[in-house]
Amino acid sequence: MDHLRAFFDNANFIFCIYDAELKLVDINKEALSKFKGLKKEDLVGKHITEISPDIKNSDRLEKYKKVLATGESYDTRHFKPHPLYGIATGTVKAFKMGECIGMVGFDVTEWKKAEDDLKIALEERDRLIKDLKAFNFLMSHDLREPLRAIIGYSEILNEEYSDLNDGNIKHMTDRILKRADKMEKLIEDVLVFTRLRSIHTEIAEINMEELFHEIYADLTEDIQEREIDFRLNNLQPTKGDLMMIGQLLSNLLSNAIKYTKPIEKAIIQINGEKLNEEYVYSIKDNGVGFDMNNYGKLFQEFQRLHKKRDFDGNGLGLAIASRVIELHNGKIWADSKTNEGATFYFSIPG
Repeated sequence: MDHLRAFFDNANFIFCIYDAELKLVDINKEALSKFKGLKKEDLVGKHITEISPDIKNSDRLEKYKKVLATGESYDTRHFKPHPLYGIATGTVKAFKMGECIGMVGFDVTEWKKAEDDLKIALEERDRLIKDLKAFNFLMSHDLREPLRAIIGYSEILNEEYSDLNDGNIKHMTDRILKRADKMEKLIEDVLVFTRLRSIHTEIAEINMEELFHEIYADLTEDIQEREIDFRLNNLQPTKGDLMMIGQLLSNLLSNAIKYTKPIEKAIIQINGEKLNEEYVYSIKDNGVGFDMNNYGKLFQEFQRLHKKRDFDGNGLGLAIASRVIELHNGKIWADSKTNEGATFYFSIPG
């Protein structure tokens, strides 16, 4: 019986034994530890209502008597703090032991607190989602409408007064249009960034070679004055959300095109291969590169590693790319040296 006594005393659950009159016969160390400052002899012999006074105001006393009378066990969930030792006992199982009744309980105070904290966090999440939807609506409608009006009126001014040869008017309207275009691009990028987590991913096989070709052609359609050597090696297909992966490639290729602008002959090279259980792709350029000491900022929202006067941008392109890869359970990283180009890598699980 020594091994049973050791198990009884050292188990990390609450265990009490009451006699046929519901007076305490035995209590293990875990249960005793809840009664601060009391010893075993202070409790043995006391009626269950003296140990747990709140039982008087519940149906549990009758339930325990029924266990003794019928032998049927009784389970209860009791989250009310104990009036003597201030814990929420949690789940209690009462069962007949010969002429006695045994009670096994689990102190779920910490679990209950974690459950309450989770509930609060979920409520906060729901509030944030609601606010985010309102913000997206504001961005999509309330901000875009006046912006479109500004663009429209500026274009009318350019057309109506073009015959006046007034350089000042054209200069001002051109500046308005340029800044409006930047604002529209920022709104679009913010909307893409905030919507990504709420978009349901449609996973399908993607021809990466074809997709790179298509996106590069779209991005360079209006670029006539630059010499760009675009090298696309044979690429393995992958599986992912076509829209999201397209956004990822567009952002990475846009950067390669943008940061090679000062170079007389730009070289952009795309590689891809399957390593272990992942598809790994890289976009390498011979542009201005960046300082790896600032790498920590690279994929953060609204962070820029180059001066605005040198290169346009709003600091969201790589943050969007990073989020797309996160949603595909992949990885994204980069390597660079200032004035020696940059290489961006991303992997997608196979």
